[in-house]
Amino acid sequence: MVMVDRQRLLHEEKVKGLRQLTFKRMHCSQGTTDFRIVVVVVVVVVVVVVVVVVVVVVVVVAVVIVVVVIIVGVVIVVIVVVVVVVVVVVVTVVVIILLFVLQYR
Repeated sequence: MVMVDRQRLLHEEKVKGLRQLTFKRMHCSQGTTDFRIVVVVVVVVVVVVVVVVVVVVVVVVAVVIVVVVIIVGVVIVVIVVVVVVVVVVVVTVVVIILLFVLQYR
């Protein structure tokens, strides 16, 4: 009789211990899952932020390059126009002077 009670008590303690272990495992696995979800969300947010920053930087650099190219192009066109105008004026003045000199000679 005492032996049966003792075995029953041992069996109940085992079952109780197993229940606690199962509860702990479930709790830990849920905590781990929550932690994994948080880690995944944080990683996704960081990746999205990095991608957005990279895209913004690339767009800004592209706009700056385009603006610089346009400004350099405009400067080159202005320089070419000024040089052409100066050459035309100088040639015109030289031709007029030569005509006057040759006419009165």
